[in-house]
Amino acid sequence: MVASGLAPWEEALGFSRRFFLALAFVGVVSAPAQAQRGFAFSVDFGHTNVEGGNWADVMKDGVHAEIMLDYLFGSGVIIGAGYYFVSYNLQPAFGDETISNVQPQAALGYVFDLGKVRPYAQIRGTIVRLRLEGHKETTPPDEEGENTSEQRWGTGATLMLGTEFTPWRVLTFDLAGWYGAFTTQELDLSEIGGGVIDQGRAWGVQLGIKWYPSP
Repeated sequence: MVASGLAPWEEALGFSRRFFLALAFVGVVSAPAQAQRGFAFSVDFGHTNVEGGNWADVMKDGVHAEIMLDYLFGSGVIIGAGYYFVSYNLQPAFGDETISNVQPQAALGYVFDLGKVRPYAQIRGTIVRLRLEGHKETTPPDEEGENTSEQRWGTGATLMLGTEFTPWRVLTFDLAGWYGAFTTQELDLSEIGGGVIDQGRAWGVQLGIKWYPSP
């Protein structure tokens, strides 16, 4: 055995210092994020895929954006409202056409506070607005035409499961996935060679940031 050259009390002091530094590091990493309460504003971007109903006969997938204003109670209950925007690419038979979907939505859910990793579940009710994009009325060459396609309204419901990662006191990263079902008024797509669509199912994944301004 090789002697360290240190007195026993010096060895004990060195060990104690390393032990308490390691303990402090573990405490910082695993400490609950106490500040994430009150109002929160989030921005998310992700991918949406249509997989069911007669929507899937025409629509394929798209990139979406979402903005939400939430309120997180101390009990873990969260309520919120916001907007979801997506431009759906259509099936190859319909070329480069797109269908836009704007959804005002309200959310009710629960956040499981496990510290710096916080899973949550939400149920969302949505208002759906579909419109075929790109078809414009005839105008002079130097003027931009208006979209002449009719818009159709409907409703939907989604289940969202996600996790917040909280590296900072007031800012979190938000990773989530959702699945939803929707019904709308009949949207006639005969002008692009399609049929009538009025219901569908879709899923999506998204990543964003959430800001809790409360001190």
